[in-house]
Amino acid sequence: MIYNFKPSDVCSSMFHIDIDENGVIKSLVVDGGCEGYARGLGLLLAGRTADEVAALLEGVICESSVTGATSCPDQISKMLRGINRQ
Repeated sequence: MIYNFKPSDVCSSMFHIDIDENGVIKSLVVDGGCEGYARGLGLLLAGRTADEVAALLEGVICESSVTGATSCPDQISKMLRGINRQ
């Protein structure tokens, strides 16, 4: 299933993540932000479970974010935590 998430306080404008019925990430596409970083992150996340990725990325901070209190990885974690609550 593909989920779409609008992150807050980061350069990227939208995340699109495809997660299979077992909770394994099939792909991640990021709109906006650094293209190479986003593509590389998507490759690293593919094949991992959403729970594993959420735990790994939670709390990663980017000083370049609007508030300095989040990052694209942290926002991906928030997205995945939200999906797991549904």
